[in-house]
Amino acid sequence: IVKWVDENGVEYTTMPGYDVELYAVTDFDVLTSDSVNKVYDGITETLSVVVNPTGEYTYQWYKDGVAIDGANESTYNVLNVADSGEYYCVVSSQYHSVVSDVIVVNIEKSTIDISEVEWDYTTPFVYDGTEKTVALVNVPNLVEVTYVDNAKTVAGEYTAVATLSYDEANYVLV
Repeated sequence: IVKWVDENGVEYTTMPGYDVELYAVTDFDVLTSDSVNKVYDGITETLSVVVNPTGEYTYQWYKDGVAIDGANESTYNVLNVADSGEYYCVVSSQYHSVVSDVIVVNIEKSTIDISEVEWDYTTPFVYDGTEKTVALVNVPNLVEVTYVDNAKTVAGEYTAVATLSYDEANYVLV
């Protein structure tokens, strides 16, 4: 042995008088999946790292420099607009760690077209003592409607109000 270093960083040029376990520390490569750039579609995208050579490694994923609790596998799933950011994974062996390349995730809000939504009222009601109701038609499936004052039983002029609810985090109405 020409030279070796113990776990405390002490260098030796001769073997000590006791048994020593020597380990070969090999480098490993970490390959990353492609970046994600899409409009929200409700489909999960999987970020991944592949380590060469194969072996026993631990993983810790980070988003925008902050460790993600519980993200300790070679893959990490993203889905929503809120998942947009810069991700990387720290892959560790028993001897050292390697930081993966950054995977950029950009998920834009999707649109919901409400241009065809309209009130179903087309002609004045003839009041006959039964309840008369107005409602919206052509409402997209991703939108829920809540009404206020859209049903009456007596004649008069009324204002009905419809409130549209949708997943505002991932969609925008157009």
